Amino acid sequence: MSQLRAWVPGIWFAEGEVQLMPGAYLSTRMTVIRLSDGGLWLHSPIEIDDELAGELKELGQVRYLVSPNLFHHLYLGTAQKRYPQAKLYAPVGLAAKRPDLTIHGTWSDSFAGPWGDEIEHLCLGGMPKLQETIFYHPKTETLLTTDLVFNLQDNIHGWMSHILYRVLGTYKQFKVSPIFTSQIKDKQAFSEGCKGLFGWAFSRIIMAHGRPIDQRAEEYLRVALARWL
Repeated sequence: MSQLRAWVPGIWFAEGEVQLMPGAYLSTRMTVIRLSDGGLWLHSPIEIDDELAGELKELGQVRYLVSPNLFHHLYLGTAQKRYPQAKLYAPVGLAAKRPDLTIHGTWSDSFAGPWGDEIEHLCLGGMPKLQETIFYHPKTETLLTTDLVFNLQDNIHGWMSHILYRVLGTYKQFKVSPIFTSQIKDKQAFSEGCKGLFGWAFSRIIMAHGRPIDQRAEEYLRVALARWL
């Protein structure tokens, strides 16, 4: 069975899973965008085995590895070893956290990226220990988030997972996790970033954790972020 799932033309994703504690697991997702030159842009890489690498090879050459925040870096080292020609872009601070990685550029509001306007980004402020960066693919009106919102509707494995997500209030809901909000140190800066997201005309959201949203995406996100808008 193929590990890559087609989303819309030019976008695919693959699922992974991390163990949080005994009996508790969190699904995670790598999103793949094929650029106009045929190169592949990998958002938040999961563990890429030979089978998944073969599927990616059929799509194109992996050109870019994207670390969207300071938490999603677990498999970047193995991804760099598999794709030594790929350029890695990450938040400021990841170099200190992962000195084993070769980082080719860091996120800022003025950094466009070598892929030009094919993929835009916005750095959410107010979270120095997380540094969440949101991406937007104009061609497909798709917003890519990482830990900003969860939508854990299915693929919830482990007996403790069901308890944990109920306690956190993210069980089968499109919602901002309290673990995420605990990282907000400057509420005004974070609020300004959230408002900036709605300057994009998005109709879909792919998040790292949970079921993607393929309709009414702006409405869902406005409700989830209401307290900061």
